[in-house]
Amino acid sequence: MQVKNIILYNHKGEHRELAFKLNALNIITGKSRTGKSAIISIIDYCMGRSTFNVFDGVNKDVISWYAVTYQFNNKQIFIAKKPPKNGKSSNSEACIHIGEKIGIPSQVQLHVNTNDDGVRSQIEKELNLKDNLIFRTESGEDAYKANLKHTKSFIFQEQGEIANKKSLFHRQDEPFMDQSIKDTFPFFLGAMSNERLYKTNLLKEKKQQLRKHESHLKQLREVISGSNEKAVQLLNEASNFGLVDQELISSELEFTKCINLLNQCAIWTPKEIQTQSRDELYLLQSNLSDLEKEQVQYKEKITQTRLFEKHHSSHTDSIIEHKARLKPIGLFDSTKGASCPICGNEDPNDSLRYNQINNSLLQVTEQLREITQSSPKLQKYLGDLSSKENEIHVKIEDHQVKIKTLIESRKENKVIQDRNAYISRILGRISLFLESVKETEPDSKLLSEIDNLKHEINLLQEELNSESVRDKLLSALNVVGSYMGQYAKTLDLEYAEFPYRLDISKLTVFADNPQGGIPMHRQGSGENWLGCHVITFMALHKYFSEQKSPVPSFLVLDQPSQVHFPDLLSYKKLEGNIGEYSDIDMQEVANLFLLFYNYCETSEHGFQIIVTEHANLSEEWFQSSIVEAPWRGNNALIPYEWLA
Repeated sequence: MQVKNIILYNHKGEHRELAFKLNALNIITGKSRTGKSAIISIIDYCMGRSTFNVFDGVNKDVISWYAVTYQFNNKQIFIAKKPPKNGKSSNSEACIHIGEKIGIPSQVQLHVNTNDDGVRSQIEKELNLKDNLIFRTESGEDAYKANLKHTKSFIFQEQGEIANKKSLFHRQDEPFMDQSIKDTFPFFLGAMSNERLYKTNLLKEKKQQLRKHESHLKQLREVISGSNEKAVQLLNEASNFGLVDQELISSELEFTKCINLLNQCAIWTPKEIQTQSRDELYLLQSNLSDLEKEQVQYKEKITQTRLFEKHHSSHTDSIIEHKARLKPIGLFDSTKGASCPICGNEDPNDSLRYNQINNSLLQVTEQLREITQSSPKLQKYLGDLSSKENEIHVKIEDHQVKIKTLIESRKENKVIQDRNAYISRILGRISLFLESVKETEPDSKLLSEIDNLKHEINLLQEELNSESVRDKLLSALNVVGSYMGQYAKTLDLEYAEFPYRLDISKLTVFADNPQGGIPMHRQGSGENWLGCHVITFMALHKYFSEQKSPVPSFLVLDQPSQVHFPDLLSYKKLEGNIGEYSDIDMQEVANLFLLFYNYCETSEHGFQIIVTEHANLSEEWFQSSIVEAPWRGNNALIPYEWLA
C-alpha cells in the first residue's frame, strides 16, 4: 500500500492534485506555512481517522473535500472526506471508490457512501489484517485486534516526533498507545502467526473458563461444608406450612435423611384456587346499584300514592259531611215543589233555594259515588307498588349475599395465593440447595468440565511454548538490529561502531558498548536522536517487506533535516532554496536523503518515502525526487488563487 496522490477540492468544484511517485523518494520542499505539515494529517484523515488534525483557517474555509488515492498491488482505493462542520473536530462520513485505475473524480461524483469503519475495513482487507489475535484491551474493557491504526505507528513521523529523544513511534505518548504498540509488535514482526494467535486467544479463553468453574466449585463446596445445618433449617421452614411433619426433624438428623425429606417437600403441588371471572363482582355490584335506584323510585311512588290516598280520604269525609248537612232537604215533597212540609205554604223564593240545595245534594251524591268507585282502584295500585318494591328488596338482599360471598371467596384465594407463593420461595431455595449438592458429587458434570479444561490448557501450553515465541521475536529483533547497524554506519552516527538494538519492551533504541547499553535519550544531540528514529524505521520496514507483514509500504517524514541546522529559525529561512550553508555540514544532510533515495531504489518489494522539507540540495538524485516546484511565493498546498 502506497500513496498515489492527494487531491483537494474547493467549493467551486475545482480540484488540485499533489501526485507522488510510487516505489520512490518523494520530496516536498518550501517555506513555512505552505501546508507541508498537513500532508501526514490528510493521509491519516483519509485512512479512516475521524479526528481532523489539519490546521484550522483556510483549510476549513476553502476546502470542500480532502481526498487520497491509495495504490495496492493491482487495485486503487480513492477515499474522500469533507472537513468537520459546525465547529466540530471530527467527521466519520466518507466517499470511497475502488477500481484497477481511478482517475480524478469530479466533485459532483463525490457523495457519502461509507464511514471510517468501512474505510478501515476495506484497507485492512487489502493488507490481510482482518484475522488476527484479540489482544488485551487498551482501555481495560474491550478486546481489540491488530488493525490499521496500529500500523500507523510505523508509517508516520511528524515534526515533533522525528527527533524526539523520549518517544520513538507515532503517537507513542498518547494514552494506551505505548501498550498497544508493545502488544502488537510480535505480530507485525512475524513472531506470532495467525494460527498461533488464534491458539493463544483460545488458551486465554480456556483459562478464563477454568477460573470461572473453579470459583463456582469453591462456592458450592462452601455451601456443602455447612449443608446439614442448612438442610435442617430448610426442613423447619417447610414444616411451618405442613410440607413435612415436625416430629421427623431434629438437629441430629443424618444428612441423607435430610435430603430424602427435602426431596419429598419438592414434590408439593399448590392448592387449586377457584377461578372467578374478573367481571363477576363488577357485574353484581352494578346490578345492585341499579336495583337500589329502582327500589328508591318505587318507594317514592308509594309515598306519593299514600299522600294522595290520605288527601282522597280527607276529601271523602268532607263530602259526606256536606251531604249530611244537605240531607234535610229530603223533608220536602218533591211532587209538591217548594211547599213547606209542615204548613203547606209555598213561597216562590223558597222554591229557588230549594232547587239550588237539591242540585247541590245531587252533585255531592254523584261525587261521593265516583269517589267510592275509585277507592278500590287506588288500593289495588298501591298494592301493586308495594308488591313490586318488595320483589326488588328481595333481589337486593340476594345480590348483597352473593357479593359478600364473592368477596370472602376472593379473600380466601388471596390467602391461598400468599401461602402458595411463600411455599414456592421455600421450595426454590430447597431446589437450589439440592442442585448444589448434586453438582459437587464426584461424578458431577462440573468436575468433569474442570478436568477437561485442565487437559486442554496443558495441551495448548505445550503447543504455545513461550520460549519459541521469544526465540522468534529475539531472532527478528536481532535481524532488525543488524540492519540498524548498517544504516547507522551509512549515516556515520556517533555510536555507529557499536551494535544498535530495538527494545520493544521500552520502545526505545539502545547502542551497546562495553560499558553497557546507552538508551536513545542519553545518546545526546538531535542528530543522534534523529538517527535512531531513521535507522529504526528503515530497518523495520526492510524486515516487514521481507516477511510480507501487513504494514503499508510507505513512510512519511516531516522535516527530518531540521536537527542539522543551528536553530529552527535558520532552518525555516531556507524556504526550499538551493544554496551553500556554511554553518552546517551539508554532507550529513546529503547522507540522510541519499539513504532515503537508495532505500527506495534498492527495495526488492517496492517502498515509498515522502519527506517534507525546508532544505533543497543541488544533487541530481535529490532534484529528481522533488514532486513539485518548491512551495514559496504562490506555490503551496492550497493554490494561491483559491484564497483570493
